[in-house]
Amino acid sequence: MRRIYFEYLIGLTIIFLVSIYSYAFIVYKLGTDYEFILRDHQAEAYQQLIGVISEYKSESETEQLLQQYASKTRQNLRIVPFESAPNQVQRILAKAETNIYYHDEDFLWFRLEGSDSLYELSDDKESFLRQKIKFENRLIWVFAITGFALSGLFLVWRIKRRLNNLEQVTVAFANGDLHKRASEKNSIKLGTLNRSFNVMADKICDLINSNKSLTNAVAHELRTPIFRIQWQADILSDFELPAPQRKAVARIIADTEEMEDMVDELLYYARLERGGSELVKQPIDVNDWLEERCSIWRKETELELISVDAKLPTALYVDVKLFNRAVDNIVRNAFKFADSKIVIEVWANDEEVVVEVHDDGKGVESEHWPFLFDPFYSANAARNKGKTGHGLGLAIVKQVCDRHNAQVSVGDSYLDGACFTLTFPKPKRLSE
Repeated sequence: MRRIYFEYLIGLTIIFLVSIYSYAFIVYKLGTDYEFILRDHQAEAYQQLIGVISEYKSESETEQLLQQYASKTRQNLRIVPFESAPNQVQRILAKAETNIYYHDEDFLWFRLEGSDSLYELSDDKESFLRQKIKFENRLIWVFAITGFALSGLFLVWRIKRRLNNLEQVTVAFANGDLHKRASEKNSIKLGTLNRSFNVMADKICDLINSNKSLTNAVAHELRTPIFRIQWQADILSDFELPAPQRKAVARIIADTEEMEDMVDELLYYARLERGGSELVKQPIDVNDWLEERCSIWRKETELELISVDAKLPTALYVDVKLFNRAVDNIVRNAFKFADSKIVIEVWANDEEVVVEVHDDGKGVESEHWPFLFDPFYSANAARNKGKTGHGLGLAIVKQVCDRHNAQVSVGDSYLDGACFTLTFPKPKRLSE
């Protein structure tokens, strides 16, 4: 907003100066300058008046009256011989048809009949009165610039106030509150921008809801044909079949079980994404939890699994089912990619509890890190079933973290593989 303000102020000042210059050029250069004409008439009348006075007064008395006039009007009077005047003044006043001449527009030269001297009147710029007039004339510019600045501040304040309202709505919408809409009151709306945002938000909301409904419908509808295939394959496996056919039936059963797992994960992810259910939070001791979960994981893998607890009792307030699911997905992901070792570390500080899962696999290239937690994204282009799941495991982890106001990230591990980090806020009170 600061940049907008200065751009507005500079632009307004430039427009003002250009307008003043254009006015002066059109009025004084292209047209007739009637102020100059009036000034010439006034000077001529003044010279004639002094001429009449000089007919009844001596030259010294006339010059004394001129001096009094100059003093009263804060002007300087200079009396010089004709030969000492500037050449241009001599040339103009030597003509019989004129007795006055403005030299350099600020110096009035005139002569009186019967006098060999020339008289010069000019403003006394050092006088107090004219200094004050000059100051007040300059003060007009100060007030003009100040007025521009204040009007700019007021305009930018109004725009910022309306933009802040729209920004708050935009942030809330981006954070998942799809029902948030911008106010269209005249005192708040920013042109048609608020209305355009609401139209866009409605369309996005409809698309997301349609996508969720389609995902749920497809997942539910897939259950029935998958069950039929499984059931028929199980029946076939009970018959005496040749070895090749028995292998084919076994592959069918394995594939249908994998499809069933994928449907379950898809429905689970959809439930998390909807966020309709409340979190059932309860306190857990992270060290005890880690020991219990590691005992389960060690039974499911031949890899070396090392746990490093937080040393000190560390409490965390979470939905245990969701927390287990998130860490479980990370650990099982490490099962697939580790070569021989997995290290699970837990540590804490005054504000957060951190769970790190390290493996000694090939790691994840940094170009994949920003997208690794997107649904159905896979860093393994080969899509090897032995290494890659359905692309929803890490997306579920992200949803669980979002619901707990936690963070999940991926990086390089000191084991030369990948390191997944879960950072959960530690509440000041367990009731929070």
